[in-house]
Amino acid sequence: VEIDGLEIGGFQSVSAIEQKANFVEWHEGSGWNMTVKKIPSDSNCENITLKRLVMYDNFLSDWYGESTNNNFLTAQSKNRKRDLTIRIENNEKKLKIEVTGAFPVRYKIDELLKPVRNITNTSFRDTRLKKNQDIEALYEEIELACDGISFIYE
Repeated sequence: VEIDGLEIGGFQSVSAIEQKANFVEWHEGSGWNMTVKKIPSDSNCENITLKRLVMYDNFLSDWYGESTNNNFLTAQSKNRKRDLTIRIENNEKKLKIEVTGAFPVRYKIDELLKPVRNITNTSFRDTRLKKNQDIEALYEEIELACDGISFIYE
């Protein structure tokens, strides 16, 4: 996952990403000849949830803190909405999801979960951990609202 071009890694899961079109009903004709047509109007994006092991940076919690400040609509808030790029690779298929105007609406630290096996130190960015060492882990979860989503198949 990239946020404003900065790679923020370690995400174990990304929620389903959904964009939904709304419609209006148009009543055409009168009497016996009346039909109802559905015409697309606008679309909206469902919130996206990202989940990762708690890392040694405060990026997500700081972003949430900035976004929930009472001055969200002031000129100082221009950096609170960010663009994300989510890359998903499955076998030979690649999907890039571009999310525009994202901002946090919920931040959560999960309770201590079962031990996690540290396969490689790079996902934790901590050289004190030994390879294949079991550690207890906390997960952080952030829910984002957004302005738009586009899907790019590579």
